Order: sequence, then C-alpha cells, then structure tokens
Amino acid sequence: MAAEHSLLTVPGTSVPSSTGSSRRMSFTALNNFRRKSISELSVVLDIMRGIDGPSSSLASHPERSESPTPSGHERRSPTPPGVVSGGVPGRRHRRRGAIWKTMNPHHIQKHFVLVQEEKAMQSAPTAPIDATKFVAYVTERRKKRILFKGEYLVILRSIDPLRCQCNVASSQGDRNQYPDTLPYDHSRVILSMKEDDENSHYINASYVPSWLREKAYVVTQAVKSKAACAEFWRMIYELRTTTIVMLTKVFDFMRVMCLQYWPSGLFRFGDIIVETLETKTYAHFVIRTLRLRHANEGEGSEGRIVKHFHFTEWELNSFPYISAFIELRRRVRQWTDAYPVDAPIVVHCSFFPLFDLRMSVNLHA
Repeated sequence: MAAEHSLLTVPGTSVPSSTGSSRRMSFTALNNFRRKSISELSVVLDIMRGIDGPSSSLASHPERSESPTPSGHERRSPTPPGVVSGGVPGRRHRRRGAIWKTMNPHHIQKHFVLVQEEKAMQSAPTAPIDATKFVAYVTERRKKRILFKGEYLVILRSIDPLRCQCNVASSQGDRNQYPDTLPYDHSRVILSMKEDDENSHYINASYVPSWLREKAYVVTQAVKSKAACAEFWRMIYELRTTTIVMLTKVFDFMRVMCLQYWPSGLFRFGDIIVETLETKTYAHFVIRTLRLRHANEGEGSEGRIVKHFHFTEWELNSFPYISAFIELRRRVRQWTDAYPVDAPIVVHCSFFPLFDLRMSVNLHA
C-alpha cells in the first residue's frame, strides 16, 4: 500500500500524515485510480499539468473550461520535442513540486469524472432519433445515466447567456405573482404604456414559438390578486387572442391555486369588460364562451369572442389524465382551426410556467 501511495509523490518529498478515515478514503480513491485505462490516465495527467484535453470547445466540460488549473497558473502548451524550456531550474522544480502536491487521489478522481462526462457529451445525438430506435436509445441511457448528463451539459454549452437575462422582471416586485419564476428580457410580453404608471408595460408572461410561428403561444402565471386580474385581461385584449387554456384548479387541497378571474355574468376589469355567454361542463374540463370589449367602445359594440378551456383534473404534484388531456387538446385544435386568428394562445397553470411551456407546445404537436 505504501508503494501505491508513492506513485503520487515527488521523489524526495514526504507524505503528510492523515487520520484513519481520510486515509481509508484515499485508499478507495487510489483503487479506483488503478482501474482506469491508460488513455484516461494520460488525458487526466495532461489536464493536471495544464494542457488542454483533446475535446473541442463545444464538447469540453463547463467546469474544466471555466476553472483554473490546480497549480493556479494559466494553461500552457506542451514544449515541442527537442526544445529546452526556459526559466530558472529552481523555479521550474518548485512549480513541478506544487503541481504534484495538488494531485491527490480525490483531485484526480474529480478530473476522471470530468473526462467521462466529456466523453458522454461527445456521444450526444446531433440529429433526430429514428422512432424505431427510440426505445433502445432510452433503455441504454437508463442503464448509463452519465449519457443523460452528457446531453444536459451539451445543452448548457449551447445556451446563450445573453438570452437568459431577466433584468426587467427582477425589478418589478409585486407585479410578479411568483417572484422566483421570471420571464426573460428577450421573450417577455410587452404591454402598452399608461400615462400614470411607468411600469404598466410589464406583465409576467413570455412568448413561446412553435414549429410554424415565432409567437404562437404566451405562457403566464396564475392570477393571484385583483390588480393582476385587470392586467391579465388587458394582455388578452391587446394581444387579440381568442383562446385561453387554464391548466389548474381554483382550489386544490384547501389552497387557492388561482383566482376566478372570469365573471359569472358581466364584470369590468380595469378598462376591459368581460361577459360570460356560455358555460359547458364536461367530466374533466369546462369550456366557457366569453365576450371582451373595451370600456371606450360602448355597449353597442359586438366585442370579441374568447374561448376559455379550463382543465379541472390536474391534481397538485401529480400528472393529468392523459386521455382527458388529449380530448382537451382536440377541442382546442377544433376551435383554432375553425376560427384562425393571427394571435397567440395564452396558457397558464398555477405557478410553474415550465409546465405551461411543455403543455402549450404539446397542444399543437
């Protein structure tokens, strides 16, 4: 065992003593270290010396590309054969000693994991997967979970940081029903400005593209206050949408998930007057026919007809009934195909727009 430990020390240097528990952990890491292949060992040793690995910039691990080398120096290229590197010999010896001291078993094991994850990133698919091979594809990744991790890391490397900023939303305070879920600046819905409110352009809602349209959907949060009701209907009116999909209950386990923002008869929300014309109740959802008009249009105006599809069988922290949800999707498609308009479909649930994003994409899949 002492011989194994001497593999990681520079000749002439002493091995620091450690407690029994830390020594056992080091021996375990050393055993894992001995089972690695020569190719993996050479790659990791190059990384520890400050030489870039063989991976491309797109397939390199985010942690390895952003973190400095263990010695604290910048990465350097290997010295070409036959060329003597410059510098004072004493400094070069001290630098080598510092590098080798940082190469403890735990540090090496961490870099082995980075190398394995980079290999998983390189095996991520770059083209659509054939439907006949999809089951085998998922089965393989269930057995080798690191392949899923590699795909996730590839996605992280492909995201533009500038498109993940929410500077406007983070400064709005009470206008966010759930302040931990904010829209990005590049995709948020921008309303018209009011003279007496400099923040009236903001609402917690985002555009979501489809395969055919850039702004096919709008995902937003549930309505939790009276002021939010007025802003919600102002957004519906300004976007000229005719379809609202609600994927949450009003009450769930004695908890208010969303206010009933639609009236039973006729009601005015700010400058928007909403009237419920018809309500059809089914086993798993409710379809309401609403009429919208602006207060300045007058009572003689016909207004705009809006369909409200309310899915009522999605319990908290659970999955919906698939057959019922497919039927709701069919009803939505039937309405939008019969009365096409150049306006997005507004989708919301209780508090997680990620659910809205997933389900809104599936509505027209």
